[in-house]
Amino acid sequence: MAIEDILEGTMLHDEFIKIFDEYEKRKTKESKIVKDADNLDVQIELSEIAYKGNKLSATWKAHRDRYVYPKLFTKSAKAFWKAFYKANPHDWHLKSPRNRFRAGDWKK
Repeated sequence: MAIEDILEGTMLHDEFIKIFDEYEKRKTKESKIVKDADNLDVQIELSEIAYKGNKLSATWKAHRDRYVYPKLFTKSAKAFWKAFYKANPHDWHLKSPRNRFRAGDWKK
């Protein structure tokens, strides 16, 4: 495994390999949550690049909906997944009542 090569000869080797194995087996609640977070991170990235005009997100959508979504472990991860398609990644700022355009020095 590449992880063995990366950690070989370091003081982290034994402990990290143990944690990595736990993650790969997906037996613990923590490992399942971490895997969901990993998959959601990719969804966020694809959403962000789609809003920048990149077509990659559309290419991957059907594949990820078919193969990745069913493998999510938690209800909250599945809810987030569905919300990504409805959300605009810029809303957190553009619709905030505290941004410069709505409440700050640029308000007209």
